[in-house]
Amino acid sequence: DALMNNLNQHEHFAQMSRGISDNSIHDAILENLLGLSHFKKASILDVGCGEGHLLSRISLHVEKQNLTGMDIHQYNENFEFRFLKHNLNETTDYLTHRFDIILATEVIEHIENPRFFLREMCRLLNKNGILIISTPNLYSLLSLLSFSLKGYHSSFGPKNYPAHITPISEWDLKNMAREIHGLNYIKTHFIANGRVPGSKIKWKTIFPFLTGKRFSDNYICLFSKDT
Repeated sequence: DALMNNLNQHEHFAQMSRGISDNSIHDAILENLLGLSHFKKASILDVGCGEGHLLSRISLHVEKQNLTGMDIHQYNENFEFRFLKHNLNETTDYLTHRFDIILATEVIEHIENPRFFLREMCRLLNKNGILIISTPNLYSLLSLLSFSLKGYHSSFGPKNYPAHITPISEWDLKNMAREIHGLNYIKTHFIANGRVPGSKIKWKTIFPFLTGKRFSDNYICLFSKDT
């Protein structure tokens, strides 16, 4: 009972975000999608899709019938795309759908077991499919300073818990993927959205040349499936 109460609490607070992410993260996801040769003809699944903001942006480039959202709850009554109701902490064994591209934007930090989640996402991919994951960056100056002074990374403090429960570094995520047969790391994209410690000011607004993992609040990893 205690375990179920904790899971329900995590899921409740995760739902409160309604799947809404910063525009800079969606910009970076779309930039990486546009760089894929098969993007415009691919079947795409957005897990943790929330109200469908990212799918709406993607639909400007692809046919709506190729787009599917997945979440624990359908937040938008006027959701324009196919929708799969699913708790991402649970198995997808009952699903027969397979996809060319799967997006998990700011989702994995909400997940109880990220390795299980990655295996499930890999299972839902077609051969030669692409998995794109974004999550808070533990390597940023802001996050490292927070951990040094407060004992927790930025985005994983008291204001974020119990929605954000699983901080994952790029190193961790790449190692998790290596454990899954057929899933291969492609690249990492550190988003230029980092904040100056102690403020809401973004580094790029005062020092545009400061980029990379120390000046990024979120990062994206791309993986491919070869089986």
